[in-house]
Amino acid sequence: MSVPSPHPPSPERQAEAVLAELGALRDGATMCPGALARRLGTTQARLRPLLQALAAERRLRITQRGEAADLATLRGPYRVGRA
Repeated sequence: MSVPSPHPPSPERQAEAVLAELGALRDGATMCPGALARRLGTTQARLRPLLQALAAERRLRITQRGEAADLATLRGPYRVGRA
């Protein structure tokens, strides 16, 4: 298991890493935000504001039960996919 870094990368580098991970998914596939956070060596809590910003910029999509969702008001499990 990856341990979160005490010195996370810059938001720009982290955004690039998120988009690269999502870019590796097949078309239409989504990823659990927890798995994404682990792959990037961070936590969901640290990753969530970045995911929200990238979704607002329409660079990725957030879904819940297969439907588009707003991370700002979302409660419960969700998935992250390419825009």
